[in-house]
Formats: sequence, structure tokens, C-alpha cells
Amino acid sequence: IGVSADAFLGKSRTELPKGSQDKAHWAKHVADLEARRPFRDFTYQTQRPRDNSLFWVRTSGQPVFSAAGTFLGYRGTGLDVTVEVQARLQLEQSNVELKVRNAELIKAKHTIECMAYEDPLTGLKNRRFIEEELARLAGDPSSSFGILHADLDRFKQINDRSEEHTSELQ
Repeated sequence: IGVSADAFLGKSRTELPKGSQDKAHWAKHVADLEARRPFRDFTYQTQRPRDNSLFWVRTSGQPVFSAAGTFLGYRGTGLDVTVEVQARLQLEQSNVELKVRNAELIKAKHTIECMAYEDPLTGLKNRRFIEEELARLAGDPSSSFGILHADLDRFKQINDRSEEHTSELQ
């Protein structure tokens, strides 16, 4: 991080740069330190002392005690994991965007299916739907059904004009 080890050695955790992390995350870490418990892979964002740029650090520490049992401090390591964390955050953002896109595609699929099987003017099921439904029912030996066919003279012409008028309004 551009700082000599002397800047860290012999310093308490409160003397070291504090990261910008949620309070509960830091509170747990501070509780571990105060209880002299070891900690592993504590990850936080902080600033580089030389230029104040933000970066991510992952630290692990083991408490060190004297032969008499006196707490002397922690011995540990810290690793710059900025690239890893940024990649994870980018992946999480991509996942959110993919979920949104997937929802849009599902909605579009539903719209296309409705358009394929419904008359846009009346909202009633169209000939394609009826043909597929009849084929399905005819293949089921346990089904029985009847068919009523009603024909309206020149309805297609009226329907086509209605669609033209609707598209002109849009």
C-alpha cells in the first residue's frame, strides 16, 4: 500500500486507518479484538496513506501473549484484495442487471404468446389457439368436446381496419 511496515508495527488497531464498512461489521471486529480473539479474512475498504485512494484489505490476526499471559498485541497479515472485491461487486451488479433483463424477456415472451393466440381487437382466443387446443383434446382419449363455429361476415375487414386505425394513433 506504499507504507513501510514501521508505520504499522507496534500500533493498536485504533491507531491504524479505519475502513468505511457498515457499523455491525466493524463492531464484530472490534469485539473480537477487545476479547483478544483471533480473526480471519476481515475485509474492509480504507484509504492508502500516500494518496488517499480507496482500496480493499483482507486481514487476519492471531493474538500474541507473553509467557506470563499478558496480551502483547496481534501478529497478522493484510492483503490488498481490491481487484478481487471489485470483480465480485461487478459480478453482483451484472447479476442484478441480468435478473432485470430476464424479467423483461419473460414479459416479452408472455406478450408474444398473447399476440400469437389472441385477437388484438376482441381479446378472444384466435384460430391458432383453437386449432392447437382441438389437436390437444383430440389426442386425449378421455376428453369429449363439441365444436360451435360462428362466422361473422366481413369481420376480418373490420378487424384489419381497426388494427390500421390503432397503429395510426400510436
